[in-house]
Amino acid sequence: MVELPPPSKVQSLKYRGIIIENKLTFKDHIHYITDKCSKLNFALSKRAKLNWGLGHGALNTIYTGAILPLLQYGAPIWIKALAKLSYKIKLKV
Repeated sequence: MVELPPPSKVQSLKYRGIIIENKLTFKDHIHYITDKCSKLNFALSKRAKLNWGLGHGALNTIYTGAILPLLQYGAPIWIKALAKLSYKIKLKV
């Protein structure tokens, strides 16, 4: 008979866009959303180029319509993680 190795523990999983670790620190989720927002911000600024005449109002609309919803998604679940200063700095709250 073949012996199977014991099942390994899952360290984290992604459920409905929120990365949940086994210790509930939400460190991976915060890193994930900040990286995603940075990439989106870079892509938008690369496409929009400030010399095309995008003013403060248009940039504010892009920020409130694209960046903030990404940052706020699922916040009631992981908001207690912001008690750590390093996570606050990462999110620049």
